[in-house]
Amino acid sequence: MWWTEGLPHFLSMKGAPPPPVLCLRSGEIGLLIDTKSVRLLHAGRFAAKQAKDTAFEAGTKPLLALPAAELQMSVVWAGKTFTCTGRGPEPKDEFFQPVRFVESGRFFQRVVIEGLQFASADETRLEAGGRLEIALWPDRLSLSLELDGHGTMREGELSIAAAGRRISASLAQSRRVTLPLFEGGTEGPPAQIEADPALAVSFDPALGCHVVALPEKPWSNAQGTYYPEEHLDRLDRWRLTLRNDAERDTVARLMFVQEQHLPITGFTPMVCDPDGTPSGLPVQISKNWHQRPEKGHIAHEGPWFHGCTMLELPAKSRRELVFQMVYGPNELFREALTTRADLGNWFSVRRRARPCRWTPGAVP
Repeated sequence: MWWTEGLPHFLSMKGAPPPPVLCLRSGEIGLLIDTKSVRLLHAGRFAAKQAKDTAFEAGTKPLLALPAAELQMSVVWAGKTFTCTGRGPEPKDEFFQPVRFVESGRFFQRVVIEGLQFASADETRLEAGGRLEIALWPDRLSLSLELDGHGTMREGELSIAAAGRRISASLAQSRRVTLPLFEGGTEGPPAQIEADPALAVSFDPALGCHVVALPEKPWSNAQGTYYPEEHLDRLDRWRLTLRNDAERDTVARLMFVQEQHLPITGFTPMVCDPDGTPSGLPVQISKNWHQRPEKGHIAHEGPWFHGCTMLELPAKSRRELVFQMVYGPNELFREALTTRADLGNWFSVRRRARPCRWTPGAVP
């Protein structure tokens, strides 16, 4: 993920800013979007999958060769159709920066563009604003449109369309609608997950992944220290089994989440084999502990932890795994860091379950 001509804003900037055009890509999918006008410039699948190094060297050029794509976002309300006209003025407080990289890394990228404005053909402005959320896995890209909270708008329709696809929802039922723009080639019945009873597992159709919620249990802190002294050697483990009952290969996208009781700065997540041996499946770590309630609230504010991974499951197969969280100076913490440093072999051809594809690095 990168800006085509560099950062559109930074504190010591002098002169006119460059165009705020953002690029997102994986080895299979690419997208260019103007984050001010909120126009989708190019989007599509590449003719052939590209290796990471090749894609980095090529830069923006392959994305410019993708098909032109038009993005249409609209709200039908009170007998009028209000179309998105772009993003509003820059906020005075930088805390409310309108383009936010929520999470970015090896498997999953999420970007939010805030401050969308809508107007009708007669230039009447819609009081409610909105946001666009872009979610990219290596093999899947979705766009979500969400309308800001105005409870009086209960009758009408919210819609988003791009690249020949369109989806809509009644405002009486939802203020958010998601368009799966490009879905995985192995998209089909999602993998089944049998998990430790302490884990809450659900499937998020908007993100196209299983969300595995870790237990939310307050930690003790007898000494009142920054990091609880009595938990410095803590190790939590939970078993889970991934199963593909279908006649064709499928992809399991997993997002492990915790939002409340966690030491946000001191842990390493790992996916292991049943005997505790590191499986070689990397975990993308995304954390957020930022919030400023005295200023207001923003989408995806902290605290939370997301650990994302992805693997292919052959037809009629199952894979037993252990997800573990290693805390503090636990001896396994050193092992975890060593193992993570050696996880470059994500082109593994293990038949039981293969780490999937490469995903882009990020330049904020």
